[in-house]
Amino acid sequence: MGIREDRLKADWEETKEALECSGGNMAAAARKLGLAASTVKSRIASHPPIDPYPIVPGKSVNYKGNGAINSVWATGKNMGRVTPEQIISGITDALLDYKPPAPLKTALKGNVSLLGLLPLADLHMGMRAWNRETKGIDWDTTIATKKYRRGIDSLVSRMPRCKKTVVLVAGDLCHADNYHQSTTNPDSHHIVDVDGRYPKIFRASTDIVLFSVDRALETADEVEVVCLPGNHDAATMAGVSYCLEMRHLNNKRVTVTNSDCPHWFSEWGINMLACTHGDKLKMKTMGAYMADQGSEIWGRTKARYGFLGHLHSKTVQSGPGVQLEILPTPCAPDSYASSHGFSAMRMFQVMVYDKKTGLRDTITELLL
Repeated sequence: MGIREDRLKADWEETKEALECSGGNMAAAARKLGLAASTVKSRIASHPPIDPYPIVPGKSVNYKGNGAINSVWATGKNMGRVTPEQIISGITDALLDYKPPAPLKTALKGNVSLLGLLPLADLHMGMRAWNRETKGIDWDTTIATKKYRRGIDSLVSRMPRCKKTVVLVAGDLCHADNYHQSTTNPDSHHIVDVDGRYPKIFRASTDIVLFSVDRALETADEVEVVCLPGNHDAATMAGVSYCLEMRHLNNKRVTVTNSDCPHWFSEWGINMLACTHGDKLKMKTMGAYMADQGSEIWGRTKARYGFLGHLHSKTVQSGPGVQLEILPTPCAPDSYASSHGFSAMRMFQVMVYDKKTGLRDTITELLL
């Protein structure tokens, strides 16, 4: 064995030991070794894989002839479950791989007393659709990411300069909530059509929110990110919001609002804003709920707006003291939606509110 081979072997043994001490967390191992994460990643890619999963009940391992691990899968009652260490490691790796987009050059300047509201409602990242089955368009993670980024770019480039923008993740960001390829609901656990394994879906879901925040920062002095759970992704949303917190931990311009409550209230001048996913609290009772649970904000404001998702079809309804809106989805219909005739124009939209005059602009972007 030559000097180079000896050195490579020594580097790998050092890296392997650091990974094992760090529970398989690549970022922690890099810090322990005093190396860049990319160097550790390169070393891992150049050697036989080590077991990335802690030993837990219900895990089966298949080994190659040389003793390296070939595959790992869950069995029995623990199938689909992950440990806290795996979740933290996945979040860390997702952050390491994310690269901020190049700045837009077309952002407009305007009144800094404005608030921008950028809803990300029912994106269903990871959903798969086949056009011959749905009579719609082919859809997967790659297609969704490309179209969503293009739509968000178009919206942000037409926004005025705002004092603040709220990136409102209004539920069902992710199509499936676990390795079972099923939704959150503990009673039904609907199996859905997904494009790939759960870590792939989690990363894509995290990346599109990170991208939206970076774009919002180009036209706003400060950005608030609000993460609300949906019926498809309650567990995943907790991980995504934690990922956002870690990404912007030292960024004074970004605030991440996480709440165990699935309803959000906010105040901007004369405006009251509220949102929930819509699978539990419905449109017919949302106005009364806002007046009851947000009574102090309700009493101070004159223009009140409530938003819901879930139904994938834009609907606006005005009632006593409040305007309610079901937000549209930019996502294509899957086999379930198309078979039930659930279809609507796919779009993104952003709203701009003035502290003194209420809703000033609604900017829409159709996804064709």
